Amino acid sequence: MIDKVAKLICVSVVAGGSATLLIWNKKTGSHLKGIHRYRDPSLGEMVSVNGCALPKQVYDSVGKIKAFPVRESDIFVATFPKSGTTWVQEIVYLIESDLDFQTAKSTRIDDRFPFLEFPCPGMKTIGKSASPRFIKTHLPWQLLPDEVYTKKPKIIYVARNAKDVSVSYYHFCRTLTFLNFDGDFTEFFRMFVDGTVSYGPWRDHITDYWEARNEANILYLTYEELQQDVHSVIGKIADFLGKPLNDERIKLIAFHCRFDNMKRNTAINYNWLKEMGIASKESPFMRKGITGDWKNYYSKEMFDEIEDYVDKYVPADLNRRMVVSTAAGRNDKT
Repeated sequence: MIDKVAKLICVSVVAGGSATLLIWNKKTGSHLKGIHRYRDPSLGEMVSVNGCALPKQVYDSVGKIKAFPVRESDIFVATFPKSGTTWVQEIVYLIESDLDFQTAKSTRIDDRFPFLEFPCPGMKTIGKSASPRFIKTHLPWQLLPDEVYTKKPKIIYVARNAKDVSVSYYHFCRTLTFLNFDGDFTEFFRMFVDGTVSYGPWRDHITDYWEARNEANILYLTYEELQQDVHSVIGKIADFLGKPLNDERIKLIAFHCRFDNMKRNTAINYNWLKEMGIASKESPFMRKGITGDWKNYYSKEMFDEIEDYVDKYVPADLNRRMVVSTAAGRNDKT
């Protein structure tokens, strides 16, 4: 019964829809305008709120999200979709749980690290959870709960370069059976650049959090940094959480979080989406775990357009942190 309900909820969350709602200003709490409903031929009905494309279920819940009580001890992992969310969630969980690998292999990550704007387990479950609470979100900076800006919980944000994240997101949308998205990458690329995919535009998502990066409660990371030196990043996360680790413990977490190990771990590989009929049985949630796969999809024209797009909208210092060295590859280093 729970899986049936979750299936319906997941359809609503990703597919999108329509509603009417007032949205709050991220700093002052004043109401903002800028609600626009539209229908995407591939992804269905969507709602744009202050320029951010939201799925129906998220849009319907913005009022509750903004009013959600935040605790100073909360730990958020925030990302644009397909940016290394699960990877960092698992790292955070292991650090905070004193390397509880048994639970990390037996209890679904959705239960250990609930999705804030996803109705199941949902905000009610998060609200009843003991501290510290681990909270996942894809919400843009301005739509986080109001108390985030005053209570200052820890927020770990992860950005990923435009080319790789667009390819990964494309495959994710093709995997979800209820979307019936059978378009090619050329079609998806246009939606990505136009910012009409869920939680888009990518450029605003990563730059709004970037502007807040110097606040003491925010740690800004990139997927590429994780790829190039996962041990260093694990240490940085541990220090940020106030739980420094020695080299041996960092190595244990890095090994557990290798791509091949996570792909086999039934508590984090999201194979349950296939069992629920939400995801295609032929397409894994964790696809390759590499950087540079965009080269198999981008034409010369697409490459030129995305480079101009990034140069125009992304700060140069942030862009440099999303550049992959020639030594980087899959997240299988131990």
